[in-house]
Amino acid sequence: MRKRCVYLILLVGAVAVAVVLAVFFTRSREVEPVYRGIRLSQWVAYEMPPRKRKLNSVVSPMIDFQSWNLTDDRNVIRSYGAEGVLNDLGTNAEGAIGDLSRVVNGTKPSESRIRAVHVLSGLGKADLPVLVGVLTNQQAHGDKWTAETPAIAGFIGIYEHVDPSLARGAIPALRHMLKNQDPGIRSAATNALLKIDPQALATRGAQ
Repeated sequence: MRKRCVYLILLVGAVAVAVVLAVFFTRSREVEPVYRGIRLSQWVAYEMPPRKRKLNSVVSPMIDFQSWNLTDDRNVIRSYGAEGVLNDLGTNAEGAIGDLSRVVNGTKPSESRIRAVHVLSGLGKADLPVLVGVLTNQQAHGDKWTAETPAIAGFIGIYEHVDPSLARGAIPALRHMLKNQDPGIRSAATNALLKIDPQALATRGAQ
């Protein structure tokens, strides 16, 4: 187990070093860093192939976890490394917004969506249009909230002060979230509304 952890740390560290070197030579916000010829946002969007995921679920319980090369997908590890580097870049990662937006607007179950949400949350004002748009789209499609919806609502509330008028665009979707049976979704909507517009929450409570 210890050996596996060391390998993971070394691999993620290697990704980070490679990306830092790439950023050193491409400092513009318009140019997204690349690792092994692939943009970091594309690494963030990586999903383990369903067949391999199914195989791993069967094989993993049967073998020693130290045999991690058989059970772990290195591209998944790289995807988390890319997420970490983009988070460190902060607003300098704005060139990744296009790819990340496509990921978070997906509707199928996805491990990459939460990684994309985490990266977007570090982009400051630039991330608000995307996150507000995600909630609006989910509402428009019949309140099809995803596992990442509470986090998205939370980040909109946290960064409300960056652009209050833009954040208010999420109010209709947040009020719809209050009707959901999932307490996590309702709680996230409540907390976001308290920061964006407490009056909207009070009005909802009076209905």
